[in-house]
Amino acid sequence: MSEQKLRKLVEKRIPGLFYIIAVFAMIEFGILVACMVTASNHTRVTVYDASQTLVYEDIYNADALAEFRRVYGIENFKDEGFTVARTLVEKPFPTRTWIALSICVPLLLILFVAFVVRVFEDVFVTKKKSPDKSDAEHREFDFEETRFEKLFSTLGRLNIYSLGATVIVAAFLYWMVPDLLGLKSCFPPWEG
Repeated sequence: MSEQKLRKLVEKRIPGLFYIIAVFAMIEFGILVACMVTASNHTRVTVYDASQTLVYEDIYNADALAEFRRVYGIENFKDEGFTVARTLVEKPFPTRTWIALSICVPLLLILFVAFVVRVFEDVFVTKKKSPDKSDAEHREFDFEETRFEKLFSTLGRLNIYSLGATVIVAAFLYWMVPDLLGLKSCFPPWEG
C-alpha cells in the first residue's frame, strides 16, 4: 500500500489525526523544555558588608550586580570592605515531575474534551433505551471463564472516566508521595 493511500485511509477514518499528533507532540516538547529550564544550574552571588551583614543576594547576573554597585555607589567591593561570595546551585533534572506531567497534561486534555462531548450529548441529544435489554442481564455461555478472561471482562466494563481518574491519581501519587516523604528522587539524577 502506498503512502498516499495509507494517508487517505487514515484521514478518512480519523480526520485531523496528524494535527492531533502534532499538537500533542508540541505539548510534550513544551513540558520537556520547561523541566529542562528549571533544572539548569545557577550561580548565586551574596554580598556582605564589613560587619558581615548580608546586603545583596541573587542569582548571578552581571547587569543586576552592576546596578547594585551603581545604587550603593560602590567602585570596588574589596577596597570598601565588602565580601563577595559566589556559590553554584545545582538543580538536577526533575524526572518525576517530567514523567507525571507528560502523562497528566495530555490525559487531562483528552478527558476534558471527552467530558465536554459527553455533557453536550447528554444535554442536547435524547437517547431512547429499549426496556427489554438491560446491562444487568448476564449472558449464558457453554464454557467457564478463566481468571485472565474475567480480568479483561472487568476491565472492559470500566468507562473512560474511571480509567482516566485512576491513571491521573497514580501519576499524581508518583509525583507527590516521594516529595512528602522527603525522598530526593526515584531515579538517579539526569546527566546532560
